Amino acid sequence: MRTPDVARINQNTMYIRAIWQRIGGLLKTGDQESVAKQLGFSLSSLKRYMSQENSCPYVVQFALESLAGMPDTGTIYKITGDSRMCGVLMPFGATMSSSVSTYLAMAHSEPQKLLQLVANTDIEIDISIAHDYINNHPRSNT
Repeated sequence: MRTPDVARINQNTMYIRAIWQRIGGLLKTGDQESVAKQLGFSLSSLKRYMSQENSCPYVVQFALESLAGMPDTGTIYKITGDSRMCGVLMPFGATMSSSVSTYLAMAHSEPQKLLQLVANTDIEIDISIAHDYINNHPRSNT
């Protein structure tokens, strides 16, 4: 079972937003307010966490990561290559994802599992930490 560890805090707004977008793909719901309320905070608070740097408390980050099915804290990864894989990941992807390049919040153990998943197929992908996306993405209000 995953346990909280405040030392793993990542208050980068793009990371928090990417986790939220991964949850949207899992839940297939457009009702952000009801999901926020289920987690114990308001939609306006969620929007603040995704737009104001360093505003997201660790307890909220942990709750979002847990709801997203992430086994641990991670970062935003860029997956490029085969459009079939990127297309499948699109509903879980962050802003600016496309059929050839998908940005996805993943725990640090998940990229290796994704590569293992496609290892015995004709699908070729590359996975890297999306440093440019994280550091240079325009942080527009949600």
